Amino acid sequence: MGSSSHLLVADDYAPIRQGLVLMLNPVPEFQLVGEASNGQQVIDQLPLLEVDVVLMDVEMPIMDGIATTKYIRQHFSNVKVLGMSPYDEPCYRQDMIEAGALGCISKTSATSTWIEALKAVSSGKHYIS
Repeated sequence: MGSSSHLLVADDYAPIRQGLVLMLNPVPEFQLVGEASNGQQVIDQLPLLEVDVVLMDVEMPIMDGIATTKYIRQHFSNVKVLGMSPYDEPCYRQDMIEAGALGCISKTSATSTWIEALKAVSSGKHYIS
């Protein structure tokens, strides 16, 4: 990957969102360009920012990650989505994939797994943890 992927992190729980930002900031393949605490904020920011990948929580208030991912697929088809869920249940991963996400990762994953998943999705590959 020649240049860094522009990343937007969406999670309603600020400590998780901030932790992801701290974890991913040193990774040269990614440049954080935005944060959101719900799906509507994601949708509001997409026309204003250059975003390649959205790291999307499945469950958020106002508009959840599944509905937001469907919207992104319809209106911002060049933006890739990696879903994230606190649950290891396959139904959440399946819902995100059916909505158009290229992958889904458990929030309990190791740092190396997060980076591996984001690299795969940013290059257009599917990733399921």
